[in-house]
Amino acid sequence: MWPNMIILLLLKLASSVTATTAVTESSSYCIFNGKTYLTEELLVDNCLNLICVGDTWYPTGYASSTCSMCSLRNDPHFTGFSGLTYDFHGILEYYIAMNIDTYGVTGDFYQCNALASCLDIITYKDGVDTMITFDKDDGNTILVNGDPFTVTNVVQNVESADGVVHPVLAWKQGLCIRVVGTRGIALSFCIHDMYVWAENAILGDLDGLCFGGRAFGAANPKRNFQKLPVSQQQINEWGESLLVSGNIIGPLETTTAVSIPGTCDAETEQDLLLQCLDLFSDMSFSQISLSHDLYQTAVGFCAVDLCLMTLSNATQTEIEAWKSTMVGMLENTMEVIAFTLPYR
Repeated sequence: MWPNMIILLLLKLASSVTATTAVTESSSYCIFNGKTYLTEELLVDNCLNLICVGDTWYPTGYASSTCSMCSLRNDPHFTGFSGLTYDFHGILEYYIAMNIDTYGVTGDFYQCNALASCLDIITYKDGVDTMITFDKDDGNTILVNGDPFTVTNVVQNVESADGVVHPVLAWKQGLCIRVVGTRGIALSFCIHDMYVWAENAILGDLDGLCFGGRAFGAANPKRNFQKLPVSQQQINEWGESLLVSGNIIGPLETTTAVSIPGTCDAETEQDLLLQCLDLFSDMSFSQISLSHDLYQTAVGFCAVDLCLMTLSNATQTEIEAWKSTMVGMLENTMEVIAFTLPYR
């Protein structure tokens, strides 16, 4: 991420640009989706705001207030666009936030252990001519219509074979790959977790696993990120209804969500919650971030994972490895809280 002072300077410069400013021969400009943007002008219609500096796009690090966000983290825990949280451990490919088959995001999951499924391949479709896939095994390369494209810290238009340029911008943000397109949907893919931003104006046209609140008629919570008040069986049945048609089921695969064992007792749950708080305590975050509901939700997800691993008799080595992964996911979450979590 750009240093804060540079970001603020760029935003200050951008605020002085008006729609009537003319392009002169000496002006620099950027182009996106066939439209010209003057230097210092912002691209704000795709949730993750970018600024044109010279002839290059740079991420400001901030999201548009006209968007909502949903997220999922292994294994996998969801925070919905409505601010409700829930788990769904389906296997194969499901709609995440999709306008039928026209545009949006789908997720392919695999059974990563005896108790849960995990992110495998994510597909971002900007239209019939642009399909981008992200693979958990490669954090630097995406496939654009099946052709490999290397993503760097520089914001670039993605390209497919023979140099065909697509109206989607991609860049590395830390260990994550971020993209914005033309449909009002932005995505950050971080191997073990993912974040999807969508313009509020198009939410009614989308369906998928990040719409748990709407699926059950649950009202938006008064505070962010509260548990969806329905049974796990209901969530599983709803989730399976979002399976993408045409999935090829292998001999060891099913279309049924992974069966989750019982819960830990209250004393054990409290102990695991304290372990997670201690695990995350060494990370340097502001007090505002630490008090945020999304941070508290991440701590709760951590405790759930440790409970399930305890019930499944996971080894200490396995538990410690997963703790390290959860710390990495939390770093991504805290960056979202600090900069790209739209106001609800």
